[in-house]
Amino acid sequence: MGDTILHILSENGCVNLVSTICAKDSSLLKARNVRKETPFHQAARFGHDNILRILIEHAKELGDSNLKKLLSQENCLGETALHEAARHGHGAVVSTLMEEDLELAGLVNNDFVSPLYLATARGSLDMVKNMVTKLRNHEITPAFYSGPKKQTALHAAVLQVPELTEELLQLYSEPLGKGADETGRTPLHFIASTGNHDMATLLLDKDPSLAYIQDSDGSFPVHTAVRMGHVKMIVLLLQRCLDSGQLLDGNGRNFLHIAVEANNLDVIFKLLKDSKNKLPISPWKKMFTRMANTMDNKGNTPLHLAAQHEYVHFMLSLVKNMELDLTLQNKQGLTAFDLSVIQSDTKCGTNLRRFYSSKMKGRSSTGWFQYYTNQQISEIKLRAQLADDNPTMDESEAKRISESAIAKAQLVGLGSVLIATVTFAAGFTLPGGTNLDTGNPILGRKYVFKAFVLADFTAFFLSVMSTMILVHGSSHKNPYRMENNVALSLSIFSIATRCMVMALALGLYVLLAPIGKTGILVLVMASILVYISSNQATALRFTKGLFGEELLDRIEAADRVSRSKAHLQDDLNDFQLVHDVTKNLKWLLKIFYEALLPLVGPLIFIFVFALV
Repeated sequence: MGDTILHILSENGCVNLVSTICAKDSSLLKARNVRKETPFHQAARFGHDNILRILIEHAKELGDSNLKKLLSQENCLGETALHEAARHGHGAVVSTLMEEDLELAGLVNNDFVSPLYLATARGSLDMVKNMVTKLRNHEITPAFYSGPKKQTALHAAVLQVPELTEELLQLYSEPLGKGADETGRTPLHFIASTGNHDMATLLLDKDPSLAYIQDSDGSFPVHTAVRMGHVKMIVLLLQRCLDSGQLLDGNGRNFLHIAVEANNLDVIFKLLKDSKNKLPISPWKKMFTRMANTMDNKGNTPLHLAAQHEYVHFMLSLVKNMELDLTLQNKQGLTAFDLSVIQSDTKCGTNLRRFYSSKMKGRSSTGWFQYYTNQQISEIKLRAQLADDNPTMDESEAKRISESAIAKAQLVGLGSVLIATVTFAAGFTLPGGTNLDTGNPILGRKYVFKAFVLADFTAFFLSVMSTMILVHGSSHKNPYRMENNVALSLSIFSIATRCMVMALALGLYVLLAPIGKTGILVLVMASILVYISSNQATALRFTKGLFGEELLDRIEAADRVSRSKAHLQDDLNDFQLVHDVTKNLKWLLKIFYEALLPLVGPLIFIFVFALV
């Protein structure tokens, strides 16, 4: 059924006609349209208070029971005329309806929304004042301030102006103040999220226990404030509830943990700086020290999390301002220092290790750092891998990594074999030839010839080593270990390539030096090439252009922690063997790679230039 004549007249505010129609046919007061709306809904929606009063007067002639029944009629959304008036901000209509029946304010729609919530969400202060005044001496149930998703009118009020909250607090009860929505958040959680200091003060003045209510994730209001970075809110909560700093969320974390996870470290810096003046805690330092040494459900302290995220400045601030136990281990058996070691391939990871070395007692900073770095970093990484809480790996990811590693291994292997072949042949076809009588190299006494032999053999040795690592690594079932071996082989292959370049340049110089200065030009060009490939930034650009960015990115991530536990245990035996064999070679390779090799070309060039 569509709108009746009374619906249309009520909507358009035709006072005289409405009165005439009601007098002739009072049954139209009960008529509903397709939306199940009565003329009362129409008058309320459009704010026609005078029309509504006429409808009420004629309804009273049918009896009080009929009047209440008509006023409580619901449309297809489960809403009464009071809902319509509150939603559209018609305060006079709301007042008229509540004068007739206060129980209308306790009726909720299909979404469990009350008229008071609608008025509050609209921000209509006068309307809320009027409703609160009428309900103050009335028996209030939770339905009177109910909102969507289990919210209350107070949830809506704290997002508006403080005056609205003050009005609703006149109806305060535990269900109103401590009522939680579907996510377990109370009005104070909402305020902590917005950072409204004045609004939070109103609620805490009314009931300080609101600060001790957790949401469905176990977070207290102070955790929400830290996560959102509202320093004043945190200070207020610590002032009103002195033990707020000791509250733990569902993961066993205090607000220091959460500040690190949310990367809101400025919050902690400001608290550490200003706490002596703002926080009534004696001594405040002890509270933060206890928090910094608190472990979450995974055994991680805030320092562990800071090490994982490489927040060096934050770690320095923690240690500077409080006494920390640097030996605390998480459930993986790792200290915060161990986690920084896992980041050892980055500049930040190196800074973290140096930072810890300066804090350990009973050992010299430099000596301890060198010992720990050279002897135990690999063991710490493997221990972290074996303690990984996520032992399984996606099959498609494993397949992708394996295929990528195999493709790269083929290229590196081909290059290594070529270098080994060329340098091996060069060892038996020495520049200048040999003495037919003695069999000795004709140029064997020249310094440059000796440098050629050293560079040639080094290139041969490293290319063979690179090939052997590829052969050994390609048999691994663990794709991450396979990828690591390819990355190591590529690093050694790059050194072998530079050695081969220098061997070629030195060999040419030995032959060309007596007949001109072309040999010097060859040495200069070779020296430039070796220098470029030895400089990290320049080499990175050069290698990206040669091999592509993907290869470099995979090499940088080659020591990732998230390995497969199922295969890692199988790697323990060969890991120890490889470690024992290579630890004595690491320092030699490192010195040759970082110091001697880049200088070979320039030194020879200077020496030869001086002779010429």
